[in-house]
Amino acid sequence: MSTTARSQLLPKLTEGSPLKFKANKYNDGWKICTIQGQIIGGFSRKENGKLCDRGFKPGQFQFQPQEVTVRSIYRHSKMDEITGTVMED
Repeated sequence: MSTTARSQLLPKLTEGSPLKFKANKYNDGWKICTIQGQIIGGFSRKENGKLCDRGFKPGQFQFQPQEVTVRSIYRHSKMDEITGTVMED
């Protein structure tokens, strides 16, 4: 799925939306997916390392369905300083 297609899924998520974590194809990190299985992102190497240090190793640990949910939504938008119109959201 392209970055553009993924970015269209993100606004549909709300606080409390269930997520799925799946092991990536190399079993060295986690993919973040919608509950329907559509990939929306992944963790950095640093964050994958932190999860592994806590015992959440891809291929050795499996998150249960709906065990992980969206905690907070942060929106980044770009506004025209003069008109106040949203240029990017």
